[in-house]
Amino acid sequence: MIGFLSGKLLESDLNTIIIDVSGVGYLVHPSASVFGKNLSVGDKINLPVYTHVREDQITLFGFSSKAELDLFKQLLTVSGVGPKSALTIIGSGTAPEIKSAVSNADVDFFQSISGIGKKTAQRIIIDLKSKIGETKELDLSSTDIKHRKDLLSALKTMGITADEVKDVIKNIDANLPIQEQIRLALKRI
Repeated sequence: MIGFLSGKLLESDLNTIIIDVSGVGYLVHPSASVFGKNLSVGDKINLPVYTHVREDQITLFGFSSKAELDLFKQLLTVSGVGPKSALTIIGSGTAPEIKSAVSNADVDFFQSISGIGKKTAQRIIIDLKSKIGETKELDLSSTDIKHRKDLLSALKTMGITADEVKDVIKNIDANLPIQEQIRLALKRI
């Protein structure tokens, strides 16, 4: 298995990079933080790598740190979360933010990520809270998540973080029209 790559960046596109390691070009699917390093073709690059093997292909996933790689591996232990979903989750925030979302049972954080539904978000929290540490219990009651997700999305577009509004959202009636929920949330922030 390949666990680390060190070489020169040969090519970069929207989803992949190619790293030249002693004359061999490795195609890697990097995390968003790797792309955030503003690398240029020809730059030296060092990446912790996860090798995903299926019966018909071998895929490499690259990360900016060992902590990010470890979180990726933990996400893969969750039923229903594959490597591409785990990479998307890692791209949605820093490792401490994701760990905080698990510790605080923040279902809305995971539901705001494309491709992650309520059940998968709950499964991530339940499966990882013992590994990451827990501070709050997950509320599995059947609240109207669609309205909460709409409210959280609307507030995020206004530049307000999920941490700033999670206590405020809990005190707002989900049966109110979304415009009224937004008005009340902004008033309480």
